[in-house]
Amino acid sequence: MTSTPEPAGPPQAFDVEALFDAAVEDIVRTADPQACAALVDTLVERGALWEGMLLMLGPTASRRVFGLGEEQAVKKLAALADTPDKVTALTYRLWEQFRSRGSAAARDVWDAAPAELHRGTALQLLVVYAAAIGADAGRLGPREVVRLTRALVPVTW
Repeated sequence: MTSTPEPAGPPQAFDVEALFDAAVEDIVRTADPQACAALVDTLVERGALWEGMLLMLGPTASRRVFGLGEEQAVKKLAALADTPDKVTALTYRLWEQFRSRGSAAARDVWDAAPAELHRGTALQLLVVYAAAIGADAGRLGPREVVRLTRALVPVTW
């Protein structure tokens, strides 16, 4: 009697949010640059980098800018985007557009940006997210933020 292999079923759904939450938990607990890189690489491989960006943009872009009203906060983000470092400029421009005009406007900025900036911007935003928002394990401290930023985020000026 020979057995025939079962037909492969439909591809398993990819739960970006579950992957993201587990990775941030690990990043906060270990402050390991490889954990950050692995998350971004997986999102890229699965064609879900923008979906991961949305998970980070929402909570980080909506954070209150102390001492400034909403309009002034958006203007401040736009001013900060005027930096020679292209990765940092893209991060601030995404925050500014997401905060003032929503995810579709931020997506337009993302799509218009050179593709070579996407990975570095995602890594920078991931470090910011792990420090500002964090996970059940806590948040990254200042030393971990500096170490991870130096290890992961390219200087592009």
